[in-house]
Amino acid sequence: MTVTHFGDDESAAGRGPVLVLASVWKTYDQVPALRGVNLEVGRGDVCALVGANAAGKTTLLSIAAGLRQADRGSAEVLGLQSGRRCERIRSLVGFAQQELAVYPPLTVRENLVLFAELRGLRRTMRDERIASTAEAFGLSRVLGRRVATLSGGTRRRLHVAIAFLNEPALLLLDEPTAGLDIEGRADLLRAVRAVAEQGAAIVYSTNRLDEAEELDRSVAILDRGAVVAQGRVAELVSAQAETTTQVTSRGLSAVFLALTGRRYDPTHAGSPEGGNVPTA
Repeated sequence: MTVTHFGDDESAAGRGPVLVLASVWKTYDQVPALRGVNLEVGRGDVCALVGANAAGKTTLLSIAAGLRQADRGSAEVLGLQSGRRCERIRSLVGFAQQELAVYPPLTVRENLVLFAELRGLRRTMRDERIASTAEAFGLSRVLGRRVATLSGGTRRRLHVAIAFLNEPALLLLDEPTAGLDIEGRADLLRAVRAVAEQGAAIVYSTNRLDEAEELDRSVAILDRGAVVAQGRVAELVSAQAETTTQVTSRGLSAVFLALTGRRYDPTHAGSPEGGNVPTA
């Protein structure tokens, strides 16, 4: 899988960070979803955005993608201000939201062709990208099947694969392994590492601490709409975790407790962050 390095010209600030969020605030019905978030992600970086439900992960990704506007602060993708150049930003971004955005009456190939063409890929490049993406996500053998006949896990694979089609400069993945089996999860993490190695910037939202640790890259812990810590997993564990008589399976659980005063509970309900829409 290859990645086109978008934004290498002067107009797109090719040498700077891919994603910059500066003091971003967002409120729904007087309840803050994001509180002064600062975040930078550069080329080849993978930032695991960790937080329980309702922490603000989906809102953050939607603002980064140009689908929602911040109330205060700024969001830039390759130097382009979100809100002023949203269409251009969307052409640089691959976004797999939580809710599936695929068409059940169409085949897997027809879905991939549709989204590839919406993103401006011409026939030869389109077919090459479909073939390589389908192989990476284990979809080659089901290209001719209608999506309506597929399992939920295979539909999820297709949904996430669509975000990779246009070789994005910025890849935003919102809890992408929901509903995936062990093999699908391994394929996804492998694909994430591959595109990062070839220059894409990736924000990987998850409420699974084991996935953040398995990626072993940068982690940003989001709690009640604020980034309370950011750094490599080992650095956060070294700085925050303390030895106690309680045995935990993962170091980030102890970090989350130390930083927030709460035990990590990914099933926490009450998110105001619904309303996902497919991104063309």
